[in-house]
Amino acid sequence: MIDRTSLLISNLIDAFRQLNQYLALGLVTSISALALDRAPSGQNDSVPPLQGFVPMTRNAATLVLLGISFVAGLMGSYAAESAAGIVNKLQGSQELLAAACTYSSVATAPIGIPILAATLPVIFVAFVFCRIWKDLRANSDARYGLLMMLALFIFVYEYLGWRLAFMPCRAS
Repeated sequence: MIDRTSLLISNLIDAFRQLNQYLALGLVTSISALALDRAPSGQNDSVPPLQGFVPMTRNAATLVLLGISFVAGLMGSYAAESAAGIVNKLQGSQELLAAACTYSSVATAPIGIPILAATLPVIFVAFVFCRIWKDLRANSDARYGLLMMLALFIFVYEYLGWRLAFMPCRAS
């Protein structure tokens, strides 16, 4: 039978892995959305947003990428929340916690790296939203909806960055 501490450390390492994966997915999809948004239009304007997706219009592919980036940020926030909860449960075993915090992860990296990792997707996506905003100049309802989408996107990554910045587990 596995003891409670071993299970907590195993779950903490898994939460760190998930954080890395979700942050990488959010970053790659936001960069891809920006690249697709800025790419010149060609004869074939039908592209797959990611490998394995059906080809679709560039605007639809950009929206799919934005949606995936949003969900990656949301899931990353949940993984960061879980990791922080596990770290708090391990506070009584400082030596074990210090050992578990040596796992190489964005969450255990020096403070600037997690903040940058949570900020970059927002920056890349903001450029895409600006272009869409300009295209919707005559439709105030659509602009309001777009503004709400951007606010949700920012909130998710802001919360993720906040959880990572105050993660009581840094590699030393």
